[in-house]
Amino acid sequence: MRLHFVAISDNNAWYLHGAALLLEGGRLNQDFFDVNPPLILYLYMPAVWLHWLAGFTLHAAFNIYILTIAAGAFWLALRQLPAARLETIGDATVAGLLLYVMAAFPGPDFGEREHLAALFMLPYLLGLAARLEDDTPPDRQTLFLALLAAPGFAMKPHFLLSYGVILALAYLIYRPPVRRWLPEIAIIGAFALIYGGSVILYQPGFLRQVVPFAMEHYFVKNFPDRVVISSVLSGFIILAPLGYLLLLSGGSRRRFFLLSISVVFFAVFASQNKGSPYQLLPALILFYPVFALILGDRLSDQKPLLLSRAGAIVGVALLVPILAAWPLMMTIQGDNNDLPALKKTEIYKALDGRYRGQAGLVLSASQTRAFPLQMYAGIKWSSRFHSVWMIPPVFGREGGRNKDKIFVIQSLVDDIKRYRPVVIALDKSPLPVIEYGEVGLDVFFERTDLLRDALKNYRRAGAAGVFVLHERNDFNPAAQP
Repeated sequence: MRLHFVAISDNNAWYLHGAALLLEGGRLNQDFFDVNPPLILYLYMPAVWLHWLAGFTLHAAFNIYILTIAAGAFWLALRQLPAARLETIGDATVAGLLLYVMAAFPGPDFGEREHLAALFMLPYLLGLAARLEDDTPPDRQTLFLALLAAPGFAMKPHFLLSYGVILALAYLIYRPPVRRWLPEIAIIGAFALIYGGSVILYQPGFLRQVVPFAMEHYFVKNFPDRVVISSVLSGFIILAPLGYLLLLSGGSRRRFFLLSISVVFFAVFASQNKGSPYQLLPALILFYPVFALILGDRLSDQKPLLLSRAGAIVGVALLVPILAAWPLMMTIQGDNNDLPALKKTEIYKALDGRYRGQAGLVLSASQTRAFPLQMYAGIKWSSRFHSVWMIPPVFGREGGRNKDKIFVIQSLVDDIKRYRPVVIALDKSPLPVIEYGEVGLDVFFERTDLLRDALKNYRRAGAAGVFVLHERNDFNPAAQP
């Protein structure tokens, strides 16, 4: 569900790049450095295969792959609801809203880790709520849904922790025999153990280098308070009307349980203190089935109203604009979501016009400056890093660890020597560096001995927007095929 003028998100472009590297024999840390767990790289591999084997563009292959997952998840989720019969206008409304939320609502964040996790988890959680409400034991479908949900819960460590909280809430609300849960808990737990073990065995660099580095620099890197506050408030603005609608639900324990699940994931978002709206997607996607159930009942007149019909209309009037506006808002505020605008930037024109098909490197403290720019401009990425986001926390704080500074500088030097990019674009935007004050990456390279030496075979080739271009001395565009 992506319009032709909406670019793939920076995160998705980066993880598709990482998935391709791993399929080609690359290793975490040495060839691909990212602070997040690598499960998303494995989950994106089918999209890369589809791109390679079927000849689709990577963007198209990714959309087809995620839409296939969304369609399957929608079918399984709908089967857990009474609306699966599609006998009334209320049933049709539930089905239509569920499809919209799962496939279109994420907007430019379509296919992000949080969206994918919600798709995997939603059928299982809806089925869990239905089984608890009907007091029925698990069956083979339950075990299949648990297996499908396992990658969603394992996507991030706090998602796995949230599963324990959800089970605790289920016990407090329903008091079921705990032994009924053992098979599905075993499946989800076994998946997490096998996944974790594979990382330890086959990607030891992740635990040895990436995790300590992330704990020291990334997870303490707070976003500005105004960003965090605005994101949390946006969540409350969306959740509050749903809470109002819940008053019309007739006291259903199932709806209360589903509401509690979404609150758990909203708490997960707030605890991260990162302020990225797409991280709200699990809470929102898991929340809207509650709205769909209530709205479906109202339209089908299956239950008496606790409040006036006007109250339900007010609740719906508050929610429908949000459902429609969220994807548009996320697209507008995204740095690189407007593909035509991206192609009009000076850096895109420079890369596309002279360096397409060549090894290149666009270095900035902002990931969105380089991804998905590299994909659309057709340059071969030449670093293990998607950006140098770590410059401020590593070099801009008093008491920064020397070994981390050496790691960052040496990694950049090694990547330049290994890939030999024909162009290196350095962002001039000022960054805090203790030794130099507020300087751009161009100055940072000039004043750091190892980095300056790495550029000795490059000549300055002008500027493109906020970037200074350095071109390899032996590069001859006329000699390129």
